[in-house]
Amino acid sequence: MYNSKLRKRDAKALQEYLDTALISHPLFMYYCPDKSKRSKYIDAFLGYHLPKWAKTGSVIIGPNKRSAAALIAKEDFEFFFIGARSLPLLLIASGTRERLHRKVTKNIVGVLVPSGMPVKVLTIFGDSLKDKDDIMVLVKQAAQQAKEENFVLVYETFSRRLIPDMEKLGFETGYQRNFMDTRFIQTLMTFNI
Repeated sequence: MYNSKLRKRDAKALQEYLDTALISHPLFMYYCPDKSKRSKYIDAFLGYHLPKWAKTGSVIIGPNKRSAAALIAKEDFEFFFIGARSLPLLLIASGTRERLHRKVTKNIVGVLVPSGMPVKVLTIFGDSLKDKDDIMVLVKQAAQQAKEENFVLVYETFSRRLIPDMEKLGFETGYQRNFMDTRFIQTLMTFNI
């Protein structure tokens, strides 16, 4: 099921669960290195992005409502914070790391995928230890959508936990390196190329 509308009740429950589930996720460790502020940052991140993604139909919610997948077109991946909902993000962690991450990722995707091909970047938000089945349902839905709408799906992650499962579904690793000068390993995998 592709969610063009995310019900407020479901969004709130998902956000509350992810606030704690993502506290040790490598992407959020990079976005907000200060662990004492990270939970607030995750809450502000989801409060800013979930409504935007729901409005544009760019989010898929897992069947158990404990995970989400964002499918963002390459041209929309780099962005600037706009609006009142962005203020908490900027106050907690300035948003500089998120913008840098997204700019670098957009550039790598530009190298991985031949120009002229439509591309969407898949980012998974969930606890891959507790909710792996829920997450894999999301990945299968995103892959099906890529086939139906004829676009290249690029899975981007700072965690290696799901890589073997993604390979079983037909994703191929196109890039894997330390992100900038950090200890985080960024992996980009392509599907439907």
